[in-house]
This record gives sequence, structure tokens and C-alpha cells, in this order.
Amino acid sequence: AVLIVVALSIIQLRFDGAEVERGLARLAEENSQRILRLEGGVRLALFPRSAVVLERGTLSGPGGAMAFAAFDEARLNLAWGGLLGGPQQVTGVVLRGLRAEVAAAGAIAGAVEGGPLLLDINEVTLERADLRFGPGDDSLLHLDRAIVRFAGGAVDVEGSGAGLGLLGALGAAHLRVGPG
Repeated sequence: AVLIVVALSIIQLRFDGAEVERGLARLAEENSQRILRLEGGVRLALFPRSAVVLERGTLSGPGGAMAFAAFDEARLNLAWGGLLGGPQQVTGVVLRGLRAEVAAAGAIAGAVEGGPLLLDINEVTLERADLRFGPGDDSLLHLDRAIVRFAGGAVDVEGSGAGLGLLGALGAAHLRVGPG
């Protein structure tokens, strides 16, 4: 029990939320010309699963010209192996309270390396998400909960909410999985 407490203490001491926030903002700007703004900061959660938690944020579309998404909380799920040393690997994302303009998304790619985190995302969970498909478009896709899994070149969608079948069809047609 003492070793577990010591290990958890080391993990918390190694984590620098400000560095992670700067690294994620730099990664968004350099890799996709987007602007990431976080209003609530960054923290490390160890339970129920290790994750970097981003509170209240916005992400611009490519070039920073148009708002793409806003969220209440984003959990970047981490592999346990990188917490004591080496790069911290993000294996999944949980977005809560997402509001997004899908037309402003641009290309979505798989693994991205750089900054304090290695992004190798194989699952995205949306909780309470509202997706709009174009500027001035009145059509709104509301998802209570949806899980999108990426495996090889396949996209698998499951969940609940109005229009979930449409999300699956859009995912299969528009998401590109793999190196950018």
C-alpha cells in the first residue's frame, strides 16, 4: 500500500498542468493552424482512469478564422505506462458538453507526436454533444452519448441520441484514420 501511495505521489509531482496546456496549444497551432483556448485549466486525474482533464475550452477551425468547437470538459485518457517516465500516451478522448460546427472541422488524423503528450487516439466518447453541419444551418444533431472507435481503417459508432445513424454514416465517409 505504501508503494502505491509513493507511486501516485510521484506521478502527481511530475505532472505540470501549465506545461501540458502550453504544449497542447502549440500542438493545435503548429499541426493544424488551430487556436486552443482553455478557460478552466488543466489537471491530472488518476481515478477512475488516468487522464489529463481540460476544463471549459474552445478550438478554432483551420487557420483560426472560425469557431469549430467548444466543450465543458475534455478527458484525454492516458496509458498508465507513461505516467512514471517517458511520453504520456493519449489513447482516448471523452468530450462532455461538446458544441461543434462540423463544417469547420477540417481533416482529422490519427497519431500525432509532439509536446508533452503522444496522441494515439483509438476511441472518442461524446457525452451531451450538439453538432451543427454548417454556418447558418438550422440542422442540429444531438447525441446523449456516442462512442466512436477507430481500428485500422474502420470506424465503429454506438450510442444514443437523435441522429446517431447519421453520425455513423458521416464518420465512415469523412474521417481519415492514420498519419496525417
